[in-house]
Amino acid sequence: MFLAVTNKVANTIFSVEIGQILLDGNIVKVLVFDPESEIITQWLPN
Repeated sequence: MFLAVTNKVANTIFSVEIGQILLDGNIVKVLVFDPESEIITQWLPN
């Protein structure tokens, strides 16, 4: 299961330490999308 977030949210939450811990520990998988163009821009972690 993935958590879908906008580019803005991903850049805010996952750039700080707690966000990095969530990604590094594979606690959460994230689908990052651009709401204006309606495209997926990233899958985290890669």
